[in-house]
Amino acid sequence: MRHLVVGPRGVGKTVFCQRLCRDEAAMFLNLDPASQTSAPLCCAELFDAGMSPLGFRFIGSLVAWRDPIAMLAALDWAMEIAGDKPLVVELTISTVGAVAVNVLRAITERFRPSLISSIGFDSAAAVLQPFRDAPVQEMAPQTDGSPHSQQSESAWRKAKWKGTFGNCETRAIPIPGLQMIGSRIGSGARLDDIELSKLREIGLADAAYAEVIGRTLYAVFAGNADSETIGDACREFDCQTAHLVHPRTFVGLVCGLETQNGIHSAIGRVKKFDGDAIHLEAPSVSFDSLWRLRMGRMRLDDDENELGELRAWQV
Repeated sequence: MRHLVVGPRGVGKTVFCQRLCRDEAAMFLNLDPASQTSAPLCCAELFDAGMSPLGFRFIGSLVAWRDPIAMLAALDWAMEIAGDKPLVVELTISTVGAVAVNVLRAITERFRPSLISSIGFDSAAAVLQPFRDAPVQEMAPQTDGSPHSQQSESAWRKAKWKGTFGNCETRAIPIPGLQMIGSRIGSGARLDDIELSKLREIGLADAAYAEVIGRTLYAVFAGNADSETIGDACREFDCQTAHLVHPRTFVGLVCGLETQNGIHSAIGRVKKFDGDAIHLEAPSVSFDSLWRLRMGRMRLDDDENELGELRAWQV
């Protein structure tokens, strides 16, 4: 049995899924990164049939469909662990925007559910019509009251962030030897030490990090550069355009920490990004096995207030 449960937030999807899991002895994957219980926010969490947490996958955003690749990776991970066991998947969707609808279709195609329950979202059958074989069961909201107010949601998330970063330390993680993955940074060919030195000699003396992504030079750069310097840098690395981002852009950015075995061990927060290292705040034990840093979108200040999410081209 594979059961997909979709709908907006505040309609009782999670309680419905938990009841399903108890009744069907099914595992449960919560793909809502803004509403987790034991896992940190910005993650998807997997539970066994007894609702004990089995692990989480970092998504990097509080909006479920903002990083579809991460969501599909979380789904693949859960399906591999579940094997032939029943699996219930919860996916938050409230609009019929192009991106959200395509993510819903991609999840449906990958998951191949035997039943789709649409709670408080009466567009599911229409938008999935060309992409499904499973019946769609439309249901009214399962909650008796109205959804939580924006203020109460923000307060709950702030408390959740404080709990996540309550017992952490900050360490400088050398950039060489560390893999970085993100919508922009970590998706190209990193300049090595010799190439980075050449970039600095050209005129980007404060460049902390640089990659070539297709025909674009992407650099984390704190200074000012004129058009001639940027043109010289592009010609040096056979690029057509250059994209410069200030290191301050990454301060407070929430990141996922992964081991070499692909286990998502913790989340961290960037405190500083300089030429030699990323200064990262995270649980001390997670540093011992850190191999890959997955750059998210959400930024927090030192008091765990949300500063909003960066755009894809920035990270």
